[in-house]
Amino acid sequence: MLNIQITKNIRIIADDKNYIVQKRNKIKNDGFGKGAKVGQWTNWRDDGYFQDWDYLMQEMLHLKIRRSDAKTLEEVVSTIREWKTPKMLF
Repeated sequence: MLNIQITKNIRIIADDKNYIVQKRNKIKNDGFGKGAKVGQWTNWRDDGYFQDWDYLMQEMLHLKIRRSDAKTLEEVVSTIREWKTPKMLF
């Protein structure tokens, strides 16, 4: 099945009906509980379901813009241009 690592903390997987955006979720364990070990590990949490690849890409671009530190329209446009460059996807 599809499994594309977008960034260290975001990946895209798929099932038979959807593309699924997942985010890495850090879990801390204090060592309590049966068989628990002290430490930290990560798992993946579903963050969005998309039936259409184009809509998925559009939503990821919107998220990138909303999370940017842009202060001007030019910086937003630059973010969009960077995203539309294929190397920015991987």
